Amino acid sequence: MNLKETVNADKKVDNKQKKKERQIHKSRLIIRNLSFKAKEDDIRKAFSQFGNIVELNIPTKNDGKLRGFAFLSFENVGSSLKAIKHVNGTKILGRPVAVDFSLSKDAYLNLKSQSVDQDATKVNDKKVVETKDENKVEDDNDSCEDDEEDDDEDNDDDNDDDNDDDNDDDDDDDDDDGDDDDDGNDIDEEEEEKDDKKNSKIKKQRPSDVLEGKTVFIRNLDLDTTEESLSEVLKTFGELEYCKICMNRYTEKSRGTGFAKFKNKDDAQKCLDASSIEENPQLYLDGQQINITLALSRNKLEELENTKRHQHKDKRNLYLSKEGLIYPNSPAAVGVSQADLKKRLQLEERKRKLLQNNHNFISDKRICIHNLPPSVDDKKLKMLFLQAANDKNAKVLWAKVMCNRSKVNNKFGKSKGFGFVEFAEHGHALRAMRHLNNNPEIFSNDKRPIVEFSIENKVMINRKKYRAIKQEKMKTESNKSNQINLTEVSDQKETTYSGVMTKPLSGDDKVIQPTKLNRKIGQGKIELKKRNKKIKADKKKRENLKRHHKNKEIKNLQNAKRKQLDESDVYDAHFKKRKHVFVSMNNSSKNESQVKRKTKWFME
Repeated sequence: MNLKETVNADKKVDNKQKKKERQIHKSRLIIRNLSFKAKEDDIRKAFSQFGNIVELNIPTKNDGKLRGFAFLSFENVGSSLKAIKHVNGTKILGRPVAVDFSLSKDAYLNLKSQSVDQDATKVNDKKVVETKDENKVEDDNDSCEDDEEDDDEDNDDDNDDDNDDDNDDDDDDDDDDGDDDDDGNDIDEEEEEKDDKKNSKIKKQRPSDVLEGKTVFIRNLDLDTTEESLSEVLKTFGELEYCKICMNRYTEKSRGTGFAKFKNKDDAQKCLDASSIEENPQLYLDGQQINITLALSRNKLEELENTKRHQHKDKRNLYLSKEGLIYPNSPAAVGVSQADLKKRLQLEERKRKLLQNNHNFISDKRICIHNLPPSVDDKKLKMLFLQAANDKNAKVLWAKVMCNRSKVNNKFGKSKGFGFVEFAEHGHALRAMRHLNNNPEIFSNDKRPIVEFSIENKVMINRKKYRAIKQEKMKTESNKSNQINLTEVSDQKETTYSGVMTKPLSGDDKVIQPTKLNRKIGQGKIELKKRNKKIKADKKKRENLKRHHKNKEIKNLQNAKRKQLDESDVYDAHFKKRKHVFVSMNNSSKNESQVKRKTKWFME
């Protein structure tokens, strides 16, 4: 290996180690109000569940007694945030503990001095909150640029970090010796410089490259996607100046978004055009299709957010509920009969009741018309609305006059006086509705057409769609089963049941004329008819024989039953005669008991 390669490898290793050290410093916590009996094991038990503890320092006085606070560092900032959330305010050895990030000495003194000026602190807090808004795209861009600057300035900051580490240890020792008035606020000069850098970054207003039209914002990235794989996909459209994936500050994982800047504006436009195509395989990365849009400035984003907040999405088209409504005292009601006005009010009340159900919505393309004369059928209704739309491009998908099915005359039921029409576009439907509604020239002045957008039910529409899809599937399956796969069978042997087996024509073969072919087909049909007639005649004979045999059997059974019935009738008549004799005897001289005995004897 060359010297340069070895030096670069050593630098990379050093940079990794220094980054780890920075993370440890960022995650450093201070634990206040500790019990004087607390030991390292007690603190580790309370904090070890949130992550690996790298450092734990419990300051003591000159006489060996504890000072009532401690310092603790994790590997990541995320684990320190969890510890603050769960341990802050809890008790360790019967004493409530306060847990927070540690500050440098100068920062702590500044906070003390600024506590008097409460208004100033509020203003600063607002500024910090505004800069930490993670929902804005440009803030994501800034965070990505911050990461870039940190990577570029590693070599300059590493020397400062080494000095800061030494200063931190010295400061801790000084505090242990004589600074009893700090109440556990140890000094971290490295964190002070970090805070100064953050504040300077907040105050700086970087010139954004959004106005150039070369920067692109990327969404729907996989969390495991790297910047290299993303740049490879985007390089197919043109050369890139940079490609950056936005990372979460605390978890240090991808947010699923990123930024990229092309060198040429045309290449960026190509990328945007490709993203507008649905299911574009060119933009699939790690199993997901990435979504690419043009990056916007902060001001535009704020305007868009404000407009979105004020805009209310009307998914049910409720704004169309009052379209075509005529109030009794309005100028449109002049000349309208009272019957029509009552009918309009009744329809309006019914509409309001239906719209109370969230499953019902107003269709923007389907129209309902009332007061139809009985002479209007489906065709006339369709022509009426096409003329009212007054546009050659207008298309009526279907038109239906509702009829009474129970009372049918001449194959068609009587009209119920209303119908439905559906257009392909909302503009044509609206134009036709406004032309026909309450128009006295259409039908008559007494019965003017009442036209309004129809109310539909989502559940019923979904059922219809499901049925249509099911029917299409059934049709496709039946078509597939009925289709015959025509393949070359030149090598296959002839069989008696397969019928005619065709072969591709060679040069010597002649083409059969269609007339001869039709004659052969006709002769075959005649023979088939004859065969079918014979088969039907044989079936009839067999059925007649079966019926004849069945009729004989039925007659024999009936005769046997008749004989049995005749015999039973004879016995019944004989018994009745004897019983009559016994009854007459009873009336004259015998007792009832004797009659009963004789009847029993006769029955036996």
